[in-house]
Amino acid sequence: MIRMRARQIRRFAMTAAAGWLAGGLTVGIGARTAMRAVALTDDDPGTLLTLGGTLAVLTFGLIVSVPLVLLFLAVRRFLPRPAPIGGLVFGGALLVVLGVPVLLRNAEIASIGVPLLNRLMFGSLFLVYGVVVGTVVSVMESRSSRADWSTPTRPPG
Repeated sequence: MIRMRARQIRRFAMTAAAGWLAGGLTVGIGARTAMRAVALTDDDPGTLLTLGGTLAVLTFGLIVSVPLVLLFLAVRRFLPRPAPIGGLVFGGALLVVLGVPVLLRNAEIASIGVPLLNRLMFGSLFLVYGVVVGTVVSVMESRSSRADWSTPTRPPG
């Protein structure tokens, strides 16, 4: 029973770490870099990036990423191998389901800077996110017991 709880805690910690790393890299850094590019292509010199805004984007990426890693873990057996390719497919699915509706309906994306460039930059983040998630999970798996990621945690008996 204690071993089962330790495995659950370890699995949760690895999932959270994978989510935070992927979210921090792609949503946090990637989205903020894309926002900077949008600001540079904007005709209005009043577009500013602030530390508070950067921290808000990074926090959003860290929070949203953990459930997405759980989703990746649930569907990855259906994804192609190697892991980065499966992650790319996962990111493509996220782009279609989550990204396209937001990218097409967001008035700010269409009104600041170059709209097509904005959509391409922010849309590509979904694909990059998938590749990062697939790679991070794969590396973390190889450094720990595979049982921590894939063995069901049912009580014995």
